[in-house]
Parts: sequence; C-alpha cells; structure tokens
Amino acid sequence: MNFIFCDDDTAFLDTITDLTRNELRRYPIEVQIITCSSGEQLLSQMENTEPDAIFLDIDMPEMTGFHVAEKLEKMPGSSIIIFVSSKDHLVFESFSYHPFWFLRKSDLSQLSIVVEKILAYVRNTKYIFDFEIHKQHISIFLKDIRYFENHNHYVTVHTTSKSYKYKASIGEISKELSAFYFARPHVGFLVNCQYIAIISQSELKLLSGETIPIARNRLKDVQKKFIEYTRSVHV
Repeated sequence: MNFIFCDDDTAFLDTITDLTRNELRRYPIEVQIITCSSGEQLLSQMENTEPDAIFLDIDMPEMTGFHVAEKLEKMPGSSIIIFVSSKDHLVFESFSYHPFWFLRKSDLSQLSIVVEKILAYVRNTKYIFDFEIHKQHISIFLKDIRYFENHNHYVTVHTTSKSYKYKASIGEISKELSAFYFARPHVGFLVNCQYIAIISQSELKLLSGETIPIARNRLKDVQKKFIEYTRSVHV
C-alpha cells in the first residue's frame, strides 16, 4: 500500500506521519509513506505513484487542498482523500469533494480509527484473489468471495455470483489471506467475515442462510477475527 501526506507545515507533517507509522505497526502489511509539502509537489508525485490514500491539508498557500482535490478528481486512479485541517468549519465545504474522512489537526486521537478504516476499505475494494482452472486465469475481488470450501485436495471458491473448483490447499490460501478478514471456523472452510450473520457455539450462519460448522478449538479465533472486522466498518 502507498500513503501520501501533504501539508505545508513540516513539523505537523512529521508528527502525523510518525503517528501513522506507529498505528501501522499493529497490522501485518507493508505501507510506503511519501510526504509532500505543497499541492504542486503532490500532483507531480501522482505522475509516478498511485497512492491508496492521500492525507491532504486544506489550508495551504498557492494551491489549497480543495484545489488539489479538484485536480485529483480529473486524474485516473482511485485514491481516497482524508482532509486534514485546523479549521473545523471547512468540514461541510469538504463534502463537495467526497472525502473518505475529515481529520482535525487539534484532535488526532481518531487517527487509529482512520487508519483501520482505510486498510479495511482498501482490502475490500482493491485486493484481488488469483487462481487458475485448466490454464485459464481467474481474478476475483476479495469483497466478492463469500467463502472457500475444501474437499479432497480441491477448493471451491463460493462468490456472490458463482462457484469455482480447482486444485489447491485451503491452508495455503488461509496463509495468503491472513492479513484480511477471513476466518477459519473449520479445517475445511475459510469464510469472509463480511458475509457472516450469526456466530453460535457450533456453527456460522451466513447472510445467505447457509451454515458452516465451527470446530470447538477454533471458536475464539473466529470470534476475534469477526470482532476485528466489525470494528473496521463501524466507528
């Protein structure tokens, strides 16, 4: 992942990037952080980088954060914008540019929530799972995968639209997706937490109404992963 921070106040820029790095240490994922001290520098950086998230100061000389956001909207890519400002009254004007979040400089206590939500958003909307069936390459967004099911050295990928069966190890898939919100309730299943409706002592009930067994020794891990997921989507 790539984050860009843009602020003409270099002291604050150092502070917010240091705090963000500390927050990111909680997650098993690598994030490159790039800093810019002006809107012009940010736009120049965008020629070589497509960041997942841009932390953008609003009140900057020469080119304001709103002016930068207007130019970003016309550029290819899908970077999300987190406006950062000491002027709280600008929050309403910022809505015109469809920001992901508005972060007040006077209160960075919400930074941990913002980082968690950015990671969840990027994971759910940008990450793709790749595999092959009979030499045909298939790519599916993780957000569209409901669960994986293992049977006799084959794995079935159940998506929102259809199912795919191919030869694979569900254990290896579980390791590959360990940084994402997939829970392993049973040796034969790997479930996307966003499709879980109810967790009981012995089974998961999915939003579709399907049920998946839970091994007793896996219940706590499933509950923990699901709590992490729900925290990522609710303030």
